[in-house]
Amino acid sequence: MKNVFVATLVVVLMAPALSVLGQSNVFISNEVLKTAEWAGVKYKDEVKRASSGNIKSIEKLFDFHRYVDGVQSLDHAVTLLELIPLAQDRNVATAAHYCNPKLKKVALDRLILAQGRTQKEELRKPLQNWAPLTWAVLNGRALPQPEATAADKTAKEARRGTDAESKPAPKTDGTAIEN
Repeated sequence: MKNVFVATLVVVLMAPALSVLGQSNVFISNEVLKTAEWAGVKYKDEVKRASSGNIKSIEKLFDFHRYVDGVQSLDHAVTLLELIPLAQDRNVATAAHYCNPKLKKVALDRLILAQGRTQKEELRKPLQNWAPLTWAVLNGRALPQPEATAADKTAKEARRGTDAESKPAPKTDGTAIEN
């Protein structure tokens, strides 16, 4: 009887702190939702858009760090941390790139603390191992450009007219230019 009471009490006390958004299983705190409502931020909508890689929504979530402190800041950081795999590292890093240096530092510190609070074991590993671009940008490094694929290089050469198999471009007087 005592165990049932304790289990019920735990569930009742934990329920307000946990909210799952759709099927993405991203932690959202009810306390953070209250602050978001006060700040005029449609938090759940931003999280939903961010989970699909929307860079503007990810930026808004980074900016939301300005509104929260204490436990709420860590709860918000857990949400942001759990979004990284869904939104993809490059998109989160791109959004973080637009943050000012102080906000990057705050976000990084809170994300590291959030790793101890998340229920997802894979996110407890060092951030630089599973989200290296986000880690680099939050540490003040430039956002690395993606490497061009062979198809990208071919398309670029075709636009410039420098394809190795193409004939030299004609001079304006009608004769060919030698390479």
